[in-house]
Amino acid sequence: MNALVGRMSGRFNQKLIIRRSGLFVVHFFLLIIIAIPLLGQTAETCNDKVDNNGDGKIDCADALCTFAATVEKGCNCYDGKDNDGDGKIDSGDTDCAAYFGLTFVGSGSTCSINPPPGTAFSTVAAPIRSSTNTLDTNSKIVIGDIDGDGVPDAATTSKWKQRIRVLYTTTVGTSKPGDAKSEYAISSADFPTGKTIATYLFEHEIMIADIDKNGVAELFAIASGRNNNAPTSSPVRFFLLGFKYAPGTLVLN
Repeated sequence: MNALVGRMSGRFNQKLIIRRSGLFVVHFFLLIIIAIPLLGQTAETCNDKVDNNGDGKIDCADALCTFAATVEKGCNCYDGKDNDGDGKIDSGDTDCAAYFGLTFVGSGSTCSINPPPGTAFSTVAAPIRSSTNTLDTNSKIVIGDIDGDGVPDAATTSKWKQRIRVLYTTTVGTSKPGDAKSEYAISSADFPTGKTIATYLFEHEIMIADIDKNGVAELFAIASGRNNNAPTSSPVRFFLLGFKYAPGTLVLN
């Protein structure tokens, strides 16, 4: 009896082991089958209207972009809300950094965009010193290739001198970094007739963008109209002005 039980137990255990081994093999192959597509899968950008990972679902229709309303990730990074209640919204939240191609460096620091591999950087040049009254204390400065020569230029406005200027950033002939490469002096002739405004000034705000997609940036500035000749008088109108580069004098569009 004991021998019979022993044999039965042995057969039972043997079959059990075989079945368990079979399950292990099945599970092993399933894991491989499932893992292979995941290894080649790219992330879904979530806001570019492209099926980045090739699963047939685009942006917010993809599960990789869908999170609970209290999580600042995926499509929640583009809704203008502080979803996780940390006081930071969308691109300002470190949880959303990856969805905007950003990398936050250290706690409380600003973010930087990772340049493509192989991007060459030159060393930092000496400070540029412009002549007196080139710009004002509160003036903003924008940097970009404004004349299309492949070299970044600096541009700024002077409220008190009523000018917008493009500045050299390198030495060209007798011109030094900080000298005006091209400028425009604002006047009442630039505005519609019938406006009884005594003075027009450039405000300190200045913007740069390649609006017409030709590879050369345009400049945009805000001008204000004042009721008398004193720049300190209250503005009565504001105008958005666009400029294209031309040597010596910018072209008002």
